[in-house]
Amino acid sequence: MKKVEKAVNIYNKYFDNDIIKEYEQAKSFIFNYNQGKKRIDVFYKSSKLFDYFIFQPYFKYEFTDEGVIKKKYSYDFHSVSNNKNKPSSGSLYCLGLCNLTEKEIKRRIDKEILIDNKGE
Repeated sequence: MKKVEKAVNIYNKYFDNDIIKEYEQAKSFIFNYNQGKKRIDVFYKSSKLFDYFIFQPYFKYEFTDEGVIKKKYSYDFHSVSNNKNKPSSGSLYCLGLCNLTEKEIKRRIDKEILIDNKGE
């Protein structure tokens, strides 16, 4: 039997099961909850080239092999071009994986600003 036919048979066998319905509703709720969460970014400083913003820490729920876990994302920062002649969508630096404090993030941005301002 083809994989898709097997999947269809399993689906048709269980789709009307109350436990499966409850599971799917919970999964959909968690997914939509995560989609509705927006990271809060706060303007920090500008260089000659970019405006720098600091993302505040936040939590997100992730689906894993062990179930759903609550994962904390730490401070992060991104930059957006402030040059109207060379627009840029900006860069994200840590992708939430740096585990840096706000003070450490500010030090990294200050270093980036020094580099930006020397290059101009």
